[in-house]
Amino acid sequence: MQQVLVNGVVLAVNYALIALGITLIFSIMNILNFAHGQMFMIGGFVVYYLYGLFGVNYFVSLIGVVFVLGVIGWCFETFFFRRMRKIATREENSMLLAVGTALLLENLALSSFGEKQRGVPPVVSGVFKIGDAFLPAGRPSPVCSVYKAGPRAARPGAGSGGNLPHGG
Repeated sequence: MQQVLVNGVVLAVNYALIALGITLIFSIMNILNFAHGQMFMIGGFVVYYLYGLFGVNYFVSLIGVVFVLGVIGWCFETFFFRRMRKIATREENSMLLAVGTALLLENLALSSFGEKQRGVPPVVSGVFKIGDAFLPAGRPSPVCSVYKAGPRAARPGAGSGGNLPHGG
């Protein structure tokens, strides 16, 4: 039972990080990004190929992910969303475009990489024992990042927007 709880917490934290990304994008751009999961998947493929197959350092691979996803995001913003915001008169148009970009990325990935599931080799070896449950050493990193960011994000005035005037 403890193993199920530990696995559930790790999975929930991963989902929470993805949900925070969607919320951040929506709050900044005022567009629902339905392609967020597909961008997450493409980032996984970049790490898989750079780190898993080509043997590039894991942290350099993460920088590669930032670059690749930044280029994809810039292309979507420049060629699709910016033009749509100039032309469109209804918010539904941005939602339809976001669904279209999600389908585009999903089908491009399916065509390019196939349907075979792949895994990235572990960065850190070892296992932590928590009660009767076991946690691979690479799994606590999302939990720790949320734990570290949580108290700062919850404090009033914390973070980059803490000095902004209220009501605006």
